[in-house]
Amino acid sequence: MLRLSFLAVSFWFLIGLSSGWWLHRLYNEHNIRYQPLQPLVAEQAGAQNIDPRNQQNIRNTKTTMAQQERDLLQQWFADNDYDKIFPYYEQLINQGGDTELIERTRHTLLIRIKNMIDEDPNRALLLLQQFKQIDAYDPVVLFLMAEAYLADERYMLAIDTAISLNTFVQDEIGKEQIAMLIDKAEARYSEEIKQTGHFDKMLGLYEKLINSYSDQAVYYYRMAETQKKLNLFEDALASLDYITYDGSWGKQARDLASIIQQLVDLEGGIRVPVEQVGDHYIVSASINGVPGIQLLIDTGSSLCSLRPNVAESLGITVDYDKRVVINLAVGTTSAPIATADLFEVGEARLNNLKINVIEMPVGVAEDGLLGMNFLGRYRWLINQEEKMLYLGAK
Repeated sequence: MLRLSFLAVSFWFLIGLSSGWWLHRLYNEHNIRYQPLQPLVAEQAGAQNIDPRNQQNIRNTKTTMAQQERDLLQQWFADNDYDKIFPYYEQLINQGGDTELIERTRHTLLIRIKNMIDEDPNRALLLLQQFKQIDAYDPVVLFLMAEAYLADERYMLAIDTAISLNTFVQDEIGKEQIAMLIDKAEARYSEEIKQTGHFDKMLGLYEKLINSYSDQAVYYYRMAETQKKLNLFEDALASLDYITYDGSWGKQARDLASIIQQLVDLEGGIRVPVEQVGDHYIVSASINGVPGIQLLIDTGSSLCSLRPNVAESLGITVDYDKRVVINLAVGTTSAPIATADLFEVGEARLNNLKINVIEMPVGVAEDGLLGMNFLGRYRWLINQEEKMLYLGAK
């Protein structure tokens, strides 16, 4: 009986010992199989019978996995497989992976995207949007986005992105680089606006730039130029007031303010369209009731002039025996004097106006010259942007 009891106890003891050993082995295998692995090769590694007591074995395995990661990442870059690179890069960051590998991956991605901006800005923008989802405040990403918008001719988005970057600029991107990018986008946008004539859109741009760069006198000046184009003369003068004594832009601001003030003084006066040909301006006049006489505005000529054949066609009597010395922009000469009964430029009308009858200088194809004996009767100004001659009462 005693022997039977002893055998029973021994049997159950061995069973318990065996179960404990298997449970211990199972626990160790579970730890090895499910311990956190490097993100790329965890699935490929699977469960391996690694003896946890062999630390060298574990270190060798981790080294092998890290190398496999790098090889796989290199292959993805070779294949331009960004659908795999970006999730991996995000996983590296979220899991606090190898900082050197993180920075190398980031750098390679940014170089790749920068190189594709000129040829395919849309694709570059799509990749940069993925980058931005991982790190919304990476300064290089934002700068490249601004460059991509610029290459894609989305100028306002380029400027908005550059302005937002300027608020937290870091060492990688300098304020000077940002300013250069904004200037480039502003210049291209301005050229586009000139072609469409929608100068009002530029006002919003300059207001934004002034608010972001309060020390940028150039934007106040360009704002005033745009307001002048839109005949917002009082607004233009107010913009110029901010930079009247600026070291770089003060003189230009005062000169422009003087021109604008003349336009303000001439508002309500006579406006006559002019055509620009090179550096010269052509105006259409009516003489003795005959319209369509083309005159070149010549401020160096003391009298208005007509070609002999034009004067005769207008019924103007010319006494070729009476000649006077006259001043032209090209020098002095003598010419007969005649009188136009009625001389009209737009709504400006003068009676019995003395004129020269003379052949035009070489290179002048018009019927004659509009000289100072007409212009001098008025306060006058040519608005180059509007292509308009302003005539106001003295």
